[in-house]
Amino acid sequence: MKNIWKLTLLSALVLGSGMLAGCREEEELNLAGYPDVEVGVVIADAENAAEATVKATYAAGTGELQLDGALTRTYIFSLSTPSPKDASFVVEPIISNIPEELVTISETELFIPTGGISASVTVGLVDENTSFMADEVTAQTYELGVRLVSADGSQLELAQTEARVKVEKEAYLSTASVVGTDGGNEAIFERGCLDGEIVTEDPISYEFKIVLDKPALNDVTFALSSTGTPEDYKSYESFSESQVTIAAGELESEVVTWGATDDFLEGNDDPATYTVSLTAAVTSDDATVAISEEQSACTMTIVKVFDRLLFLDGAMDPSWTKYDTTGWTTVPESAASVIFDDSTYSYNDDGYFEIDMQSAKDVYGFCIKGYAGWAFYLGDAYAISTSDDGKVWVSQGELNTDDSGTDIQYIGLLKSVNTRYIRFESVKGYYCYVSEFEVYGK
Repeated sequence: MKNIWKLTLLSALVLGSGMLAGCREEEELNLAGYPDVEVGVVIADAENAAEATVKATYAAGTGELQLDGALTRTYIFSLSTPSPKDASFVVEPIISNIPEELVTISETELFIPTGGISASVTVGLVDENTSFMADEVTAQTYELGVRLVSADGSQLELAQTEARVKVEKEAYLSTASVVGTDGGNEAIFERGCLDGEIVTEDPISYEFKIVLDKPALNDVTFALSSTGTPEDYKSYESFSESQVTIAAGELESEVVTWGATDDFLEGNDDPATYTVSLTAAVTSDDATVAISEEQSACTMTIVKVFDRLLFLDGAMDPSWTKYDTTGWTTVPESAASVIFDDSTYSYNDDGYFEIDMQSAKDVYGFCIKGYAGWAFYLGDAYAISTSDDGKVWVSQGELNTDDSGTDIQYIGLLKSVNTRYIRFESVKGYYCYVSEFEVYGK
């Protein structure tokens, strides 16, 4: 029966050893009528397989070549039934794409005595040396195994004569990502606009670098550029470096600073959002480096906004001075007795009040507290407006309560306003309980 040896190998190995143990040296086996004996070879500890595949990959971070299996293996030559007479085999290593001087074989002649069923040979690499693979940057396939060259015995049928390990090695490839020094790859810049001019003082500036997932094999240079809208933003942007180089053996470039001035945003009061992508391109001819598809750019979003209001990070600007509320009046009149009393347990629940400071003052910011000091009681959103005469009002903007991130909400004006009247108005939410409202100058 063809290939019966594959199906009976494990049981044959056990039975064969038992048979040999049960026969005395002087006994002769009755071997008359034996059919043809099939010969086959498999890899030990490989579930009777004649071929195994090993993947060779380069480790992230170090670039070290890693194999997920061994190349040195023991191969078992087996008979489908116990040998009717002594059998001998001549074998040789299978070598493909591997330096021959690195290959070792335990023996080239195998012997199976009468009544025996198997013999084994080990083929491998000297000192498990795989440096010849690591030094090859392209994808390669290697083979190492054993081949039956000839056999001498009774009624032997060479059913399957080779077994091997195939190594599939990937190409060495360093993948480059554009990464911010903050670990991310995006930033949002909100620019407050007032009367056609940008009043936000913080610069549009972002620091980033080029990072490889494996060390560079050679010095590799990247050209830096940007794409986005509108086209004229390029007239106002700058890079601290137009290109950077990652030295051989290294993983990161130097830090580059990208920045832009506000000039392209000014000139009108139209709301606008612009997106700029900071990208890198490999300038050197190096097939071992490629740009990541997922992290090929850092995205800068520049938003032109018209609210003069912004939340501070839970603390008053140290340059501010709180105005004394003595003599100030409100509409409704009852509001003054609760929003100026330094208590968070009295409150105005109208969701609306106007303050008359009795004279014009330079206002830089506010502090608003909800009942018991909880922002939860301020509703979802509110607006603040100012007026010189109490009749014509100018909106300073709207704020979403949750955006503050704190319970006591300090609010700054992008540009100070000189005014006498201040209006607070809840614009979203089922209720609004304001316990304190403070006004700050400098």
